[in-house]
Amino acid sequence: MLINVDDDQHFQGLLDQWEQQLHYHKYPLINAGIRLHMARGSLAAQVYMNKRGEAALLRHYKHIYRNIYTGTYHQQEDKAAPTGAGQFMTEQMAYMRQNAASRVVGMSQAVITQIRDIVIRGVRDGLSNQSIEAQLYRAIPDIARGRAATIARTETHNAAMAALWATLQYRRIPVRTKTWWTAQDERVRHSHQALHGVTLPIDEPFQAASGPMMYPSDDSMGAGAEDIINCRCTPLFHT
Repeated sequence: MLINVDDDQHFQGLLDQWEQQLHYHKYPLINAGIRLHMARGSLAAQVYMNKRGEAALLRHYKHIYRNIYTGTYHQQEDKAAPTGAGQFMTEQMAYMRQNAASRVVGMSQAVITQIRDIVIRGVRDGLSNQSIEAQLYRAIPDIARGRAATIARTETHNAAMAALWATLQYRRIPVRTKTWWTAQDERVRHSHQALHGVTLPIDEPFQAASGPMMYPSDDSMGAGAEDIINCRCTPLFHT
């Protein structure tokens, strides 16, 4: 776990691996969903993407939670953990199922909205139905690739942050303070650059641009998508 360390380099490498795994599953799913939308309409596409997407997302969440709890990369092991991974996973499953169900609905709706935007632009520009259809087919790979990348990055990161927090609580690890840590490159958003290195007591929220956050990607206190989507920040915990 990210306890008493100076950076999160190893953890970021692990997140990259998990992100690639989800992208591998999401790209063909979104690609097929877009083609289904064009052939049979948005309802059929959403039903398909929701059903397939929820199952894939739940498997991804379970993989991340189990790996983080069991200490695949832990640098400090808590020998006094009261129970094993099985009990932890059982207690977390309701949350994971609910989160996967709600998140995947938003994902499929975002894809449908993107398709509609292309159609509306085509109509506004006076294109024929055939021209709009051809434009959509040409755009499918880029739409699917872009959406899959955003989903994989955001959902992997969100799940990992939530799993870290849940593990701390469940294993009763005595953390005193936490530090917000960014990826420290040109892609870090300005509001998160301002938080880099900020250290707070474990029970005090960070003040992000869109609202308070107990840890990066936390939306439980009202923080918005602008602080969550594509975020790569992590919390460093200090015992």
